[in-house]
Amino acid sequence: MLSYDKLSKDETKDEKKNRHCSRKCKAYSIIILLVVCLIVILIVISLGNYKLGSNNKASLYFNRHRRHHDCTNIDYIYRPESNRYGCCEFKDNLNKIYTISANRNIKRDESGSNCPTYNNLIYDYIDYIEAYPIYFHIDKDIILEEKCIINNITLPLERERCPSTYTIKMAYENYYISPYSDYIFLGIIVSLFLCFISLC
Repeated sequence: MLSYDKLSKDETKDEKKNRHCSRKCKAYSIIILLVVCLIVILIVISLGNYKLGSNNKASLYFNRHRRHHDCTNIDYIYRPESNRYGCCEFKDNLNKIYTISANRNIKRDESGSNCPTYNNLIYDYIDYIEAYPIYFHIDKDIILEEKCIINNITLPLERERCPSTYTIKMAYENYYISPYSDYIFLGIIVSLFLCFISLC
């Protein structure tokens, strides 16, 4: 009888220990998941995801520490002795001037020969969207009258899906980041979470 009581107490202790370990494991899983989420959010904000662009308030707030790389900081941006001649600029088909972020590119000579032209950006954008045809709904069989035409350049998109100059600029500034990056990050987070839960 005594040995049975002892065995029963030992089993109760083991159950409590297992419950405690399980709770601890789940708590660690949640903490790790939150840390990973925070890191992913900071990465997305710091890259200035092209869909949000620099108009995104969170991106502007987070990037405030980069102000010395901003085009308004003439002391940093214009230093001929360091081959820095200001920010790259281009005109769109409406003659509106756009300034490219100094974090992406700056003039290396007075004429800005290293800076992309509007046509360069459009052609690069075509290459970009053609790399993700499903995401951007590319249809090469569209009749010419219904195609998107910017600055006399035909894009493989319907007229209603024509990107704005701002979208083209942001895609360049963000190094043509994959439009699936958000889903990839989400998949990694969910996978990590499921792995930790399965171990508990």
